[in-house]
Amino acid sequence: MFDAGRKIFWELLMNEIIKDMQPSVAIIIVNYNGAEDTIECVKSLNKINYDNYKIFVIDNGSSKKPAKEQIDYLKGQTVYIESAENLGFSGGNNIGIRKAIENEFDYVLLLNNDTTVEPDFLSILIDAATKKNNVGIVGGKIAFYSKPSHLWYGGGHMDEKLGGGAHERWNEMNPEDTGDIREVTFITGCLMLIPIEVVKKVGLLSEEYFLYAEDTDFCYKVLRAGYKLWFCENTLIYHKVSASTGATSAMTQYYMVRNVLYLTKKYRTDYHKVNARFTYQTIKDVIRGRKQFAPVRCAYRDYLKGTMGKWEM
Repeated sequence: MFDAGRKIFWELLMNEIIKDMQPSVAIIIVNYNGAEDTIECVKSLNKINYDNYKIFVIDNGSSKKPAKEQIDYLKGQTVYIESAENLGFSGGNNIGIRKAIENEFDYVLLLNNDTTVEPDFLSILIDAATKKNNVGIVGGKIAFYSKPSHLWYGGGHMDEKLGGGAHERWNEMNPEDTGDIREVTFITGCLMLIPIEVVKKVGLLSEEYFLYAEDTDFCYKVLRAGYKLWFCENTLIYHKVSASTGATSAMTQYYMVRNVLYLTKKYRTDYHKVNARFTYQTIKDVIRGRKQFAPVRCAYRDYLKGTMGKWEM
């Protein structure tokens, strides 16, 4: 019995030593009317093979408040922070990022609440972040939750023709892991590992977008500060895709159109040409029924007026 107790003591001690040797990671999850998804995400995180992390859940002014038992679970498993209002994707994440800076974490990990993760995903991301040089952001493969054999994000680049950030290998079969870590120019905000020193240098996420394109904006800022974006081929998470907003909702279409126009003007010297091509494509999408006229009209109206932030419908 004494030997068994001593063995347990040494195992606990070694676990603490290993944990102290690992970089510390603040995992930031923003919840808006999606407590069930958030809890599923947290439960998957509790199974990862990385020890030195803390989960921050930001309830972003949910209009549909989580049930008491859901809040109790999240408070027991995470640092649970409630915002009095919906601050958008950037505003909600920035609450968590400020906490990470205050508590001197080494990295922040932005993770959508409607995701689940493989047990080794964070270990692989951290390994890449420590091996590569001049790291600004590290991302990884994201598969459809409903179709895990196919990719939602398999790397990304800035769309030179239409503006914004573009997903590579969208809806393609998930290839075998190669272990490659390659340089990209766009990483989705669904999964972003960011060294805290990078945040301190380039600043927080830009909040004027409210929803969509803020991840592309952050990639531009990181690249312009001289850092590199790295994509890991052998890490994987699963995304339910627009569980909170709806992939084809009027709100989604409004923000996607207005914010891409604004982003392009902000960062591209040839924005007149790029936005003209984007407008032509948008008109075709409306004619073909892929986009609704009303939110698109509002998006162009507000872009031309310089109205950003939350859409006042």
